[in-house]
Amino acid sequence: MFFSLSLSYLETYVEVIFQGPFNIYDIKRTKVADRSINPTFNEEFIFEIPEKTAISDVTVDLIFLEKSSLSHNPSVLGVLTLSKHTDWFPVRKFWAELEESPNIKLKNCFLFEGNGETD
Repeated sequence: MFFSLSLSYLETYVEVIFQGPFNIYDIKRTKVADRSINPTFNEEFIFEIPEKTAISDVTVDLIFLEKSSLSHNPSVLGVLTLSKHTDWFPVRKFWAELEESPNIKLKNCFLFEGNGETD
């Protein structure tokens, strides 16, 4: 028997896990982007940092998941960890700004599209 999987049936979403070194503080989930191989998640999440928690101890994990009508369990497409120790300039800059002003609202901080290079 031969199966052909069409990408038009993929439904993707992102779980956002806000955590410290020993505790998960909050888990949020985007809406499902229906049937797209290049989904857009234009959503805003607000997290509160617990008292007596240093910003440098906070980690945000973005888990990119795919669910399909062929399976009940989602498949992990990728994981991106955002922390003070992430070796990617936009993340390091974000954490430095957050440490300076922890109560500010940061919006549109990251654009996860391509690698930023132009032809």
